[in-house]
Formats: sequence, structure tokens, C-alpha cells
Amino acid sequence: ALVEVDNGDDYVCDARWSPENPALILTADAAGSLALWDVCDAAHGLPLCRHVPDRGAALNKARWSANGRLIAAGDVRGALHIVGVAKKVAQ
Repeated sequence: ALVEVDNGDDYVCDARWSPENPALILTADAAGSLALWDVCDAAHGLPLCRHVPDRGAALNKARWSANGRLIAAGDVRGALHIVGVAKKVAQ
């Protein structure tokens, strides 16, 4: 595997490379959390950051904005979640 990350016991429903930072991967999982992974980090077994918009609603799709500063994620209840990404993380 090029990169292997441990996302616990949850299914990863979507994963996307950052459009601005080639070392960042965004994952959305069945537990309802978004995680950013830095593949250049030696300890990439842990996410760089994690966000849980609504506990219990699985996130099945996630997309970056073109500039890498926003993330849109859709859950199984039909809700759309917009999350900001700090500039220092996005670049």
C-alpha cells in the first residue's frame, strides 16, 4: 500500500486528495466523522484533525472546495455539512 491509515473500526465511505496540498487526504466515515490525514507525517496512523458534525449520521460523501479551504460532506439523513479548513492546514 502507498499509504495505510487506521480509521478505527469504522468504514471509510469516501476519501479525497486535497486540491492544494498533495500530502492531505480527507476521509468521511460511517461513524459520521471527517478526518484529515497528512501522509508525509511519520505518525500518519493518527489523523491531523477530526471533525464530527452530527454524531450518529454516517457521512457518505465528501468534497474539497477548489482552494482547499472548505469541505462539504453529505450524510445519510440528507444533510449537507460545510467545514472550514485553516489556511496553514490547507497549504
